[in-house]
Amino acid sequence: MSVARSPAVRATGARALVALAAALCYAGTFRVPFLLDDPAPGDALDFRTRPLVAASFALNRWWSGAETWSYHLVNLGLHVACAWLLLALLARTLPRAAPELAPRARERFALVATLAWTCHPLQTAAVTYLSQRAEILGSLSLLACLYAFLRASEGPRRRTWPALSWAALSVTALVLGLCTKQIALVAPALVLAYDATFLAPGPRAALRARGGLHALLGATALLAFAVTTAPLLFGTRLTVGFRLPEFTALEYARTQPGVILHYLRLALWPHPLVFDHEWPIARTPGEWLPQTLALAALLGLTVWLLRRRAWAGFALASSFLVLAPTSSLVPIRDAAFEHRVYLPLAGWLVVLLGAGRGLAARWPPHGPRLAGLAAAGLVLALGLATVRRNRDYRSVTALWQTVVARAPHNERAHYHLATGLAAEGRETEAVAALEQALVLDPAYPQALNRL
Repeated sequence: MSVARSPAVRATGARALVALAAALCYAGTFRVPFLLDDPAPGDALDFRTRPLVAASFALNRWWSGAETWSYHLVNLGLHVACAWLLLALLARTLPRAAPELAPRARERFALVATLAWTCHPLQTAAVTYLSQRAEILGSLSLLACLYAFLRASEGPRRRTWPALSWAALSVTALVLGLCTKQIALVAPALVLAYDATFLAPGPRAALRARGGLHALLGATALLAFAVTTAPLLFGTRLTVGFRLPEFTALEYARTQPGVILHYLRLALWPHPLVFDHEWPIARTPGEWLPQTLALAALLGLTVWLLRRRAWAGFALASSFLVLAPTSSLVPIRDAAFEHRVYLPLAGWLVVLLGAGRGLAARWPPHGPRLAGLAAAGLVLALGLATVRRNRDYRSVTALWQTVVARAPHNERAHYHLATGLAAEGRETEAVAALEQALVLDPAYPQALNRL
C-alpha cells in the first residue's frame, strides 16, 4: 500500500481539512467587538463557578489587552479541537455502528458529518460570541471524556498501563469540564449509554465489564453537583435556580418542548438566527401541549432505538442528554439561547446524514454519487451561511439590529441597540429605540435611566 493511501495519512488530511474549513468560516471574526456580557477589560472575572473559563479569559487579557483578536483565536482553536475529537469518535464508532460499510465509506461519512457540524451557522452563537467559550470548553470536556473512555475500553487487556492512563484521562476531562459548565454533569450517563450501545450488550453488561470506571465518573459528577451546582439551584441568584421570580420550574419545563423543537428546526434550516430570543414562557395549554406531545413522541422513538442498541438511538439520546441541564426542569432566566445547541447539533446531524446515506444506497449506481455531491453542497452552503452570519457580529449596532428585526417583542434588544447607537453618536435613533423598549416594558429600569 502506498503512503498516500495509508489510513494515517488520510486521517491527517481529514483533520487538516476540518481546521481549514473552520478557519475560512471564522476568518472575519477577529475584529468582532465585545458583546453583551463578554469579559471586557475592567469587568471582574468570576473564578468561583467557572474557574477554567475565567483563567482562559485572564490569559487573553495578558495576551492582547482590550483587543479581541486573541479571544477569537482561542475560541476558534477550541472549536477545531472539538471538531477533531468528534471526527476521532466517529472514526472509532462507525466500524461498530455500520460494519457493513467499507472503510473508505466510513471515513467519508465521518468527515462529512464533522465538516457539517463545524461549518453550521448555529455554531456562531458559541464560537463568535466570546462569553460562550464556556459552552465550547464544556463540550470539549464531554468529547474528551467519552473518547478517553473508549480508548480505555479497547483491547483484550484493560488493566494495562495505557488503558489505565486513558481511564485517568477520562476522569480528568470530566473534572475539567465541571470547572467550565454544568453540562459536564451528564458525562457519566453519556458514557454509560455509549458503552451499552456500542461496547457491551446492554447497560448491565456494561456495568459488569467496566463498573469501576463508571462508578468513578458518577461519583465525581455527584460530588461536583453537591458542592458547586446545588447551592446555585436553591440560592438567590437572579439568573438560574428554583427561586426565580419570573416563572416557576413547571412553567419553564412546559416551555422547553417548544424551544427544543425550535432548535431542531434551526438544525435543519438555520434561518433566521437570533442572538437573543427573549423566548416567552408558555402559559396556556395551546402554547405547550402540542409541542410536548411532539417531543414526547420523539423521545419515545429515541428510547425504542436505544433499547435496540441502534446507533441513531445513541445519537439522539446524546443530544437530549447534553440539552437536559439547560432545557428541562432547572429554570434559567433565558429560556432559549442558540449556543446551547453547540454539541447536541452533532447527534442530530449524524442522524440526518445517516438517513440521507441510507436513502441514497437504495438507488445504485447513481445514488451514492448524488449523495456525495449533495454532501459537498451541504457543507459549502453551511459554510457560506456561517460567513454571512458572522457579518452580523461586526458591530454592536449591527448585531442588535438583526435581533430587533427578528424578535421585535424583545425589549432588551431595543435597549442594547440604543446603547450601540449612542456609542456611534446617533442619539435620535437611540432615543427612539429606548422609547420602543419602554413601550414593551414601561418599568424597564435600565431603559428609563438611559433615556
